[in-house]
Amino acid sequence: MPTTKTPKIPKELKNKTEDKKTKITMDDLSEISKQQLVPFTTGDVVEVEVLSKSPHKIIVDVAGLTTGIIPEKEFSYTYDDIKVGDKIYAYILNSENENGMSILSLKQADSEKVWETLLVKKTNNETIKVRIKSANRGGLIAEFGNSEGFLPVSQLSSSHYPKVEGGNQSLILRKLQELVNLFLEVKVITVDKNSQKLIFSEKSVTNSIDNEDLESFTLGQIVDAKITGIVDFGLFVTIQGKNNPIGGLIHYTEISWKKDDQWSKKFKIGEIVKAMITSLKNGRIALSIKSLEPNPWEKISHKYKSGDKIKAEVTSITPFGAFVKITDNIEGLVHISNLGKDIADPHDVLENNKKYNFEILSIDLNQHKISLKLVK
Repeated sequence: MPTTKTPKIPKELKNKTEDKKTKITMDDLSEISKQQLVPFTTGDVVEVEVLSKSPHKIIVDVAGLTTGIIPEKEFSYTYDDIKVGDKIYAYILNSENENGMSILSLKQADSEKVWETLLVKKTNNETIKVRIKSANRGGLIAEFGNSEGFLPVSQLSSSHYPKVEGGNQSLILRKLQELVNLFLEVKVITVDKNSQKLIFSEKSVTNSIDNEDLESFTLGQIVDAKITGIVDFGLFVTIQGKNNPIGGLIHYTEISWKKDDQWSKKFKIGEIVKAMITSLKNGRIALSIKSLEPNPWEKISHKYKSGDKIKAEVTSITPFGAFVKITDNIEGLVHISNLGKDIADPHDVLENNKKYNFEILSIDLNQHKISLKLVK
């Protein structure tokens, strides 16, 4: 581990300086100067004084011996707190470049303090700024000080989430790569120094709502929501708060009571839709379009009960069973275990779009589930 470079006066010379009766010779002074002018080397951590500061570099005085530069890519999480005249510690990357200046790093010098700082930030639910180093299909590699963490796609804000219809992986990666070298504000959601596990969340910052905006919404409130993104799992929208527009999500299961695999083709970016606020938990807003429509499950218990025999059409077949159409808006599930004895593949006894006789085994109004068995 690098140590701070501190020139020392030899003990025998120090004793001379403290003894007023002992004269210090020119040879002594030469020895002291020789000790103090030993150049700093790569890998040392030295105390420097900040001469100037800009978004792209910090100019420092290195122990009165040379001028140093801390480039932007070597900034650490302490950058915002640094002022001209401050004395700080920096790690020497290059003791002298072609211009005679030292190249230094803040994030290397801060490496031992980073994990402690991250833990404090997580505990206090504080925001930090990270630099995006690279991207992969799962998310972004982000730097904080001398440590790297992961920012999953699922934890990006709605403005940075790769809104690619159909989930094309190449297009998603291309969208993520546009964020490389940007600085993003995030919160720490997982920090473990022993396993070197560090996970960030941007949406925890951007999806949080200030008190005034939060007070302008209530559960069950009907709002105008502007569609800002269409993805496989739903619609990203914004709604106007008291002071600011706030991002929210309409999950695809909350779009319609009727099962529709082509739902995404019915909406456009920029379109305004009516929706009901269904959740305000953890500073995030969830909305529903289908909640504005009559709930078909409220009538189903009056029409059907356990033990009823019905004739219903198979809408889809899966390895674990089949879905059948009960009404225009409600489907039931026939588990493979209820298709007959020793059935290994539902296709052996069922075909899509054909009608069969079934018996209703149970109706769960709270979970919106109907279980059936095939009647032969």
